[in-house]
Amino acid sequence: MNVKMLLGGLVGGSIGVVIWVVAGLVGYEIGAIAWAIGGLAGIGTRMFNDQDSPLGALSATIIAATMIVVGKYLVYQLTLPPGTVFSSAFGGWDILWFVLACGTAARLAFVGEGDD
Repeated sequence: MNVKMLLGGLVGGSIGVVIWVVAGLVGYEIGAIAWAIGGLAGIGTRMFNDQDSPLGALSATIIAATMIVVGKYLVYQLTLPPGTVFSSAFGGWDILWFVLACGTAARLAFVGEGDD
């Protein structure tokens, strides 16, 4: 396991979470930001992945999924009225953005044969 690879993915995903929280605080929570979190997690993972294995793609996908939930939860905590149930913050479009984010993270992080 490459610790630098994981840290790169976490840094990338964290940058995306910060963007999402700021956008949520100004009233522009956009699902495409979740997709960007996946992209940033994938890029961060790939930057430090020197092994030709699908482990980077799996790591980036898990990091992206976790960061999306963290970002959504932080926006929920900071913007929705007290007493609102967290599950009510999710809609049908969230599934689409979640799947796109995880797929993008996996594709951008994967170092395989022929990828340079």
